[in-house]
Amino acid sequence: MKKVFAALVAVAAVLTSGNVSEASGLFGRGYCCGPVQNCYVGGCGPTCCSPAPNCVTYETCEVTCYKTIYETHWKEIPVTCYKYECHTDWIEKSCTVCVPRTDYVTKQVAHKVCRPVWTTIEKNITCYRNVPVTVWNTCVVDEGHWDIQYCPNGCCTPRCGGCGHCNSCCYPPTCCGHRVWVPNLVEKKYPCTKYVCEPYVKTVPVKVCHYEYDTVVRDVTYPVCTYDYVTKTYKVPVKRCVAVPYQTVQRVPYCVPKKVPYVVTVCKPVYTPCTTCCY
Repeated sequence: MKKVFAALVAVAAVLTSGNVSEASGLFGRGYCCGPVQNCYVGGCGPTCCSPAPNCVTYETCEVTCYKTIYETHWKEIPVTCYKYECHTDWIEKSCTVCVPRTDYVTKQVAHKVCRPVWTTIEKNITCYRNVPVTVWNTCVVDEGHWDIQYCPNGCCTPRCGGCGHCNSCCYPPTCCGHRVWVPNLVEKKYPCTKYVCEPYVKTVPVKVCHYEYDTVVRDVTYPVCTYDYVTKTYKVPVKRCVAVPYQTVQRVPYCVPKKVPYVVTVCKPVYTPCTTCCY
């Protein structure tokens, strides 16, 4: 925007440069013969001298200007790049390692042992036994007997030989009696033996165990682990990366300046002779 404004100012300066001196001569040299107070806005005094001043009018015109733009171009240049290639190499290394070895060692070890010893002692213990006891129990005993009773009205016996019921008749009539139990309750005492549990003290032999400590020496075989130092050689993989160069093409951007025309509309002053004194 600042560039456009500067261009407009420059164009206006070029267009007005030819008439600035004329205008300055008009007012500086006093082309108007009358006094200064005779000039006023909207007209001049009645008296003017020759030459007559020019009247100024403005008209629009189009001016072609130029601006600089930058275009991006690409160019290809050869470059040297590097890529890494990894290789595996095997190298030999030696180290000292410990190899375990088991040996068996025999030595005498003394330790205490408990040996049981049994003894017999007499001990009083409480036992129980059943003792018979005789007691007398009172019982009621029926010492009755059988008796024959006759019917008061007589009886008849059937021919079969059995005794008939009372007050019954049969032919020929035969008198008979029937058996009846006559009770006789008598109290009697009977001996009864029962067993009663009673304690008693008995002396019995009892085995008692106690321990005696003895010192025993014996041979004990136990394993002992020792180490042997052995030098071993082994291969170790080692990765090695090498930078390998190769040629390639790389596109690089660069800027190219270019002037582009554009049209600007400006106001241009036009000077024409006036028939009257104009300012």
